[in-house]
Amino acid sequence: MIIIRGPLGVGKSTVSLRVAKALNADYFSVDEILVEKGLDFCDGEPCIPLSNFVQVNDKILADIHRSRQGAVVDGNFYHADQLEDLTERHVGPVHVFTLKAPVESCIERDGGRREPHGEAAARAVHGLVSGFDAGVCVETGGKGVGQVVDQILEELGLITAE
Repeated sequence: MIIIRGPLGVGKSTVSLRVAKALNADYFSVDEILVEKGLDFCDGEPCIPLSNFVQVNDKILADIHRSRQGAVVDGNFYHADQLEDLTERHVGPVHVFTLKAPVESCIERDGGRREPHGEAAARAVHGLVSGFDAGVCVETGGKGVGQVVDQILEELGLITAE
């Protein structure tokens, strides 16, 4: 399992989908599962509660177990306990990558979406995600998607640097 985490607007989904395609792996979007299960709410909290993310982890792990194929999981993972829960309960190797970019870049990328989350959300999530690093940190500033994907594949030992 490969986990690609980072703030809103950093390019997680684009990178994760390309990595999944390169590895012929299943792709899981934490955000999509939150919406699908009606768990994408804060309920008076400053952010989506950990318990909602643990329910998402349950679905991801069940689907991975059924498919017995590699998986790429895309999410903010701003709760360290969510990341720990998923990695500890997965049977098999886990590789974590944290994508990083300045908050202004994330706000700009979010603004270019069909349905942007907005500056306040981008700043809030950036602050939460930046609260801790996990796995291999990948700076995305000044790099194209292909370069970020290649860096991840290189870290996994699947390609060599040119």
